[in-house]
Amino acid sequence: MKSAVLPLLIGTALASASCNKASEAHETPPALTVLNVEQIEKLLPFMVELKKSGPMGRETITSQLADGRTFVQLVNSQAYTFKVWIDSEHHPVTPTKDGQPSTMALRPQQQTGTIEIRCIGGCVPNTSGGEPCVIHGCEPVDNACGCTPIDCPGCMSAGCLPGGSGALTGTLIMA
Repeated sequence: MKSAVLPLLIGTALASASCNKASEAHETPPALTVLNVEQIEKLLPFMVELKKSGPMGRETITSQLADGRTFVQLVNSQAYTFKVWIDSEHHPVTPTKDGQPSTMALRPQQQTGTIEIRCIGGCVPNTSGGEPCVIHGCEPVDNACGCTPIDCPGCMSAGCLPGGSGALTGTLIMA
């Protein structure tokens, strides 16, 4: 399952850059910072206005194993939008309780971003020839880079792994 979040943000950044000042033909589009799951986890405490962006995506993939058992894999994904304050040295700024930058920040600017959290889980029947498993859980957790526990009633769990990616307008330097 490919995410439409990153291309959408890149397209929006490029479109807004080209529409803002049509008279400046050589204007450079705004910088874009691509985020991996580790960076998203570190950036979470700095995010303000973190909101779901559309319904949760669900994809089920079923395949036959060599021993005749059916492996069921589930991919759940949820997109989010957020804002973050970045100081003049490109570091994230801890927001106050009302979402404003701390007064210690050097010329903070609010930037926008999108992330997608994915949870990939799988279940296998205990014996060959059994009914395919039904997976419960293994869904993105709001406000975290994690997943709910997986449950495979009557089957063996292959686990649930979190993942994610995203992008932020502007240049970000994480310590």
